[in-house]
Amino acid sequence: MLGLSLKGTVVIKYRLRLKTGLHIGGAKDAFEIGGIDNPVIKLSAELNLGDRTIPKGAPYIPGSSLKGKIRSLLEWSIREPKGLKGEVKTSVEYMYEKANGDRQEAGKPCDCGTCSICKIFGVSNVKTLETIAEKDISKLPGPPRVEFSEAYPTEESINKLKQQLGEGLYTELKMENVLNRITSESMNLRTNERVPAGVEFEGEITFDIYSEEDLELLSKLLQGLLQLENTYLGGSGSRGYGRVKFTELNIIVRGQDYWEKGQEKELGTYNSVIELRKAYNQLKKEISEALSLDKK
Repeated sequence: MLGLSLKGTVVIKYRLRLKTGLHIGGAKDAFEIGGIDNPVIKLSAELNLGDRTIPKGAPYIPGSSLKGKIRSLLEWSIREPKGLKGEVKTSVEYMYEKANGDRQEAGKPCDCGTCSICKIFGVSNVKTLETIAEKDISKLPGPPRVEFSEAYPTEESINKLKQQLGEGLYTELKMENVLNRITSESMNLRTNERVPAGVEFEGEITFDIYSEEDLELLSKLLQGLLQLENTYLGGSGSRGYGRVKFTELNIIVRGQDYWEKGQEKELGTYNSVIELRKAYNQLKKEISEALSLDKK
């Protein structure tokens, strides 16, 4: 970590299209007999984004939902050296062994402090950071690199929902049931609210660059986006909810010129995460050049 300085930020502006209905839970406004059992999270007030206004009651995707899901997927899949001992394992394996039978501790995010996931998403365990600093301060992970904004419905999607569902309505209700295996009687009839398939959201991911190494960390984040497309976002994924696809991924670099003059460099727009990953070796060179990472 010593000697690190912020060289710039890579911004990924994207659209996220729902292939199936999405349910990310929100709080109930009030208890109603026969009301919605599982509402989705919605805006409690109108939101002005500058270029457009998102109406009150419109659903959105919290940045924490995207961040948490992508981090979890990477923790299950990436095998790499963990902690000061450098034992190669996944984050889930590392935390399980470290917990020594404590289920609550075993289920926490990785806090080894040295792996790519800790560098990308951050470490909240202060004791871990103190231990690393005492033994080898150069191995401190530095600040978290990634930030996820909230994602809001596109203007086209809001207008389409108004046309199809009516003014002020942005979600659909889906009745679900559990049947008794012997008698076929209804055991748990419930009403789930979800955002309909076909709706598109717009969001932004920012990734801070401190050194050339961070470009490899960014590559791992892109892996997480692709993994998300192959599973689900939100709840009820085993019942088909939450299938999503990233589109129109616009890559922008902001460095010293942006901080001083407001000038940024747009490197291109990609139709899919796969297309972006295929082009990443060339893109990495362009980011390095734009931020002068090769200059000491």
